[in-house]
Amino acid sequence: MKRVNLLISMIVLTALLASCATPTAEVVEKVVTQVVKETVKETVIVEGTPQVVEKVVTKIVEKEVKADRWSGPGFGGELHAASAGNPPTADAPTTTAAATQYIAIHVHETLVAMSENYKLKPMLAESWDVSDDGKTYTFHLRQGVKFHNGEEMTADDVVASFKRFMEVSVRAASFSLVESYEATDKYTVVFKLSKPSRAFLLNHAYVYAPMCIQPKSVIEGKGVGELQVPEDIIGTGPYKLVQYDPDTVWVVERHKDYQPLPGERDGMTGAKIPYFDKIYMHIVPDYAVQVAGLESGEFDLIENFTTVSFNSLKDNPEITAVEYYPGGMRVIMFNHAEKFSGDVKFRQAVLAALDMEEIGLYTTGGDPSKFRLNPYLWPPEGAMYLPDDPVAESHYNQNDVEKAKLLLQETGYQGEELVWLTTKDYEYMYDIAVSVSDQLEKKLGMNIKIEVYDWASLNAKWEDAPGWHFTQTAYSSYNYFPLTLQSYWACDTTSSLRCGYCNPEVDAAYDAAAAATTDEEEEAAWRDFQRLFWEDLTNIKIVDTPSLALYRKNLKNYDPWYRIRFFSVWKEAQ
Repeated sequence: MKRVNLLISMIVLTALLASCATPTAEVVEKVVTQVVKETVKETVIVEGTPQVVEKVVTKIVEKEVKADRWSGPGFGGELHAASAGNPPTADAPTTTAAATQYIAIHVHETLVAMSENYKLKPMLAESWDVSDDGKTYTFHLRQGVKFHNGEEMTADDVVASFKRFMEVSVRAASFSLVESYEATDKYTVVFKLSKPSRAFLLNHAYVYAPMCIQPKSVIEGKGVGELQVPEDIIGTGPYKLVQYDPDTVWVVERHKDYQPLPGERDGMTGAKIPYFDKIYMHIVPDYAVQVAGLESGEFDLIENFTTVSFNSLKDNPEITAVEYYPGGMRVIMFNHAEKFSGDVKFRQAVLAALDMEEIGLYTTGGDPSKFRLNPYLWPPEGAMYLPDDPVAESHYNQNDVEKAKLLLQETGYQGEELVWLTTKDYEYMYDIAVSVSDQLEKKLGMNIKIEVYDWASLNAKWEDAPGWHFTQTAYSSYNYFPLTLQSYWACDTTSSLRCGYCNPEVDAAYDAAAAATTDEEEEAAWRDFQRLFWEDLTNIKIVDTPSLALYRKNLKNYDPWYRIRFFSVWKEAQ
């Protein structure tokens, strides 16, 4: 048996050691002196007659008390951040939308999680065993972990959470190899797979549409859209959801019974300390309003800004500006259920016509340092970089108008109106729509109508297949979790990003990667997938872009990672 162990102990947090060190909370019993006023009754003689009267007396007493475990230097106050995207739902397993995952990261936790260097580590599972044949996983749960509603997390909650996940999640296909699962005692859960898979644990750690653990008493029998918000959005995370106002704000407050792991914060695991009393994520689609709010101090961090605003703020002494790879890839998406865009020849014509460098410049305010051309599906900093691929190299950035015209002619396209769905909530998306449409109209005579929606409505439009042909997005987590692409494009996924796409060959490549037991097997599967991506054109990759972060200097220990996370972050007094 192979065993991964992590001893889970209660953290005894001490006072702040130095101004430059991470502030820690006090969990101590101490004697305090208190001034107490009491009302007492006394018998007095009034004109020779005994009478009972009340009077207030002051006493000084000593009392033994337990300090608030979340008190001390660095603790308290509020964080105010701004995001452009309105979460389409607060029910995390049902969507891969990043705006929803910003909530989920703070509210929910998984059995295993990713460390800072993208290695799997325990989270709600204390340890796990893997059978010699690789087909049975036994999770041993941490004991004494409390949900936000005060209930203790047990194996029954894990079973109920997985059952609901398989019924409602857009990522249910990720666990297609699971044959059975059961609670064998209060703190033990056993999963049996049809065949070994290195992806099984990875899929438990994925933060988009997460396989998070929720209380059975709340989620059992609840389908999509049936959880009450925020009352039923309950997890074990360092913060709990207390307000959810679509288009306006969502608010989380400290989970006072939270039991962090020992050590330091480590990616999505480790000591995730809830320093703030409350965190506010304001929904602010307007770039200028976000930037002005960051400069004034109204916002501590902003999630949505342009390359131009990033460059203008990076020298501001009160603001931290960070740029790093890997970031994401920007893509053109097609409606595969619609005439023309569902035709691979049409998609090949679009690809052949495009000048990717021109699109990159247009969508980054003309800054060539904020994008790079890369024919391979994954970046060199990611988990699965696959260079030396002749198919990717020959298909990417062709800028061959004559070839494009010949391919388009084969589709029978005669100038019919083509609809492009986009949003201005994320300006780069609108810029992609404008730049690509302009090239296709000028080079190929396409008749493209751009329709603009807010972010939540755009997601809904992707699911409602008829009536549009093009849209756009960006992928980031695929850099670290290649198998997440299965949750987007597999034939049986319900993700809005699938847009009617289904190719059994692509599914076979997914399955081979998921079932791989060696690095060589996994790489071979993903090379096959990369070839199919360029030949069948699920999407068209445009460019790689870095991640950019802007936040106030007094926001400490934020450390940009691949997702926004505010645990183990505090504000320094100004």
